Amino acid sequence: MATSKATASSSNGSFGSPVADVAREQGHNAVDKLADQAAIAEQKVRSTAASSSETIGEKTEQAKKVANKAAADVQDFAKNNPWTTAGIAFATGALVSAFLRRK
Repeated sequence: MATSKATASSSNGSFGSPVADVAREQGHNAVDKLADQAAIAEQKVRSTAASSSETIGEKTEQAKKVANKAAADVQDFAKNNPWTTAGIAFATGALVSAFLRRK
């Protein structure tokens, strides 16, 4: 049985056919191009993740500052206006109690 030159492989794994060589070269080029594109995409994802992490950290710090300022303002108000604070607490408790009774 005779084998054609295109299907017989040599010891180095090449087929010997110009068409097979071109196909193999194009396949290698396509894989290399995809690998390059994957590396670029990975770098973009890493960069975006790092940037997002920094932004989240900054926003968290800003939120903590705002919360601490609000808490300090409430404490100052309560110290300076104890009767008003007691009235607000009483009214809030009455409203919550009324809502809970309706359910």
